[in-house]
Formats: sequence, C-alpha cells, structure tokens
Amino acid sequence: MLAFLREANYLNDDRFARQWVRSRTEHRHFGPIRLKRELQEKGIASETADHAIERRSEEWSLVEQAEAALQRRFKDAALLRDLKTRQKAYAFLQRKGFSTETIFKALKRIGAGDPESD
Repeated sequence: MLAFLREANYLNDDRFARQWVRSRTEHRHFGPIRLKRELQEKGIASETADHAIERRSEEWSLVEQAEAALQRRFKDAALLRDLKTRQKAYAFLQRKGFSTETIFKALKRIGAGDPESD
C-alpha cells in the first residue's frame, strides 16, 4: 500500500515538508530551528527538512520573519526599550526558533537594541 501511495505521489515527504514550512512561516512566524525540530518529530529526514527550510529561506528574510513575530506579540515597539521586555522578546523569539544573531538583528531593526544592555 505504501508503495502505491508513493508511486501515485500521494505520499511525498519533500512536498509535505515544503508545505509545512510555508504554512508555519506564514501563519506562526517560526524560525528554522523550530521548523526543523517539528519536521523531525513528524518523521521527516534531516536532509529533507534542511532542503525545505533552505528553499523557503530563498523567499523570506529571517530577520523580517522575526520582526513580524515581534510586532504581532508586542504591538507597541516602544515597550521593547525596557530591558525586561526586551529579554522577554528575546526568549519569545528563541522559542519561535530563531538564532541569537537573527534575534539581535530583529531587535535592532525594530528599534529595541540589545536585550542585554541598559
């Protein structure tokens, strides 16, 4: 039965991974670390997950994705000037699956600065 499903292209890990990544980045603003972990939890091979994330990263900027997540969570960017709020924003983006470098760039672009300064 599995052979038939694969042959009929009903069961395709690559297509599933690409669709999953697109959906999770558009609607949930997840970063590559979380996307890969979720795909692997669903039984998708690491190489397939990496390929799907890489293809998606050609269409979207990680920093812009992190900014969108911040703007959705913290409606007023002025709140991010407070150290404790920046630290919460940093932790929030980490849970979303963004790297430290991406988080710092997003916070800087949104006008919040470094989460450790003040």
